[in-house]
Amino acid sequence: MTCQEYEILLEKELAGNLTEEEQAEMEKHDSECAACRALHESMKDLDEKIEAQMGKVPPLPDGLHDAWMKKIEEEPFMEKNEKKRSWNWMRYVGVAAAVLFVVVGTIMTRDTLPARTSKSVVSEEAGSPYLMARSVPAYGDSNAMIEDMEAEMAYASEDSMDTGNVYGGVAEAKMAENSIPEEKKIIRTASLTIMTKSFDESLDALTALCKELNGWVSWMSVSTGSGNLQRASMTLRIPQENLDAFLSGSGEFGRVTSREETADDVTESYRDTQTRLATQQALMERLQSLVTTAAKLSDLLELESQIADTQYTIDSLQQSLKSTDRKVSYSTVSINLREERKEDTVVSNVTFGERILAAFQMGLESFTEWLQDMVLFLIASIPFILIAVVIFVIIHVVRKKMKKQR
Repeated sequence: MTCQEYEILLEKELAGNLTEEEQAEMEKHDSECAACRALHESMKDLDEKIEAQMGKVPPLPDGLHDAWMKKIEEEPFMEKNEKKRSWNWMRYVGVAAAVLFVVVGTIMTRDTLPARTSKSVVSEEAGSPYLMARSVPAYGDSNAMIEDMEAEMAYASEDSMDTGNVYGGVAEAKMAENSIPEEKKIIRTASLTIMTKSFDESLDALTALCKELNGWVSWMSVSTGSGNLQRASMTLRIPQENLDAFLSGSGEFGRVTSREETADDVTESYRDTQTRLATQQALMERLQSLVTTAAKLSDLLELESQIADTQYTIDSLQQSLKSTDRKVSYSTVSINLREERKEDTVVSNVTFGERILAAFQMGLESFTEWLQDMVLFLIASIPFILIAVVIFVIIHVVRKKMKKQR
């Protein structure tokens, strides 16, 4: 027997699984190998010491094993309940977020949704054939759309100007510098909301008054809202000297419920622009004089680049001055014309029941319109919803794979 085989039998002896034949072989090997005999004795001593220490360990309390096993059995159930509560909480939050998305989205976007009926009119008077027509929704404020239209008008008008060559731009800038006006530059704007029981007559009268005062209708949109009541949004350009006459005369065509006027003094900025223009013109003259004395081709190319940049700045400043002059000369008037029912202004004794019925009908009409807007909003949101679903599926798949790897 080798020493390795002896160690295997020694482990079996300590475990109590040694047979009589194996015991005899171990005793024979002990008599032949001093090292294995010493190892056998040391292992027996260690085993006796361990048994002695085990006898000193106090017994476990009664019921500890049963309580511990019960706790182990309840852990999966508790985890399941916690997951269930967490899932319920997440589900409620998700439903609330979806409802909030639909309600808030419908309210915020209802002014941009397609209107039920609308017609747009655009004027080509006063040399403005570039104006564009737009329709205003059947409800909501049209001020933002009117501001966009005015920006497009200014942009189209400025792009249509002839900037001329370098020398022409310098001459024009010099004329502007030498004729700096002393009068103030004030841009006046006005906004009116007019209620009328005779919608068509009031609309025609406002248009006629605008033309009579040498103005023009730059943009107009007519639509039909709830209760088949018509409404119109108009942008008028009125000569500044005739603005007060128009505002006083417009009150004869309906009941003015709101009126706002602004007067923006841009004299200082106008003169600052003129000063910057004069500086750029002087720089242009200096650059042009240096072209004739340039000795190197590189210097000539650099001068041409500087001349091009300076000319661009001069053209921009000139266009800014012309745009301000147009705004000063012609004031912008925004009008919201609303049709009202004739019975709305009749004073009569109405019973409480009739008021309740009228309020219910009004609420039902508003709720029906809101449902229609919600359907339109959901249809318009389909591309975004699909993108969100794809992102959610990708995140779910990735998290599932990561859990499996763990």
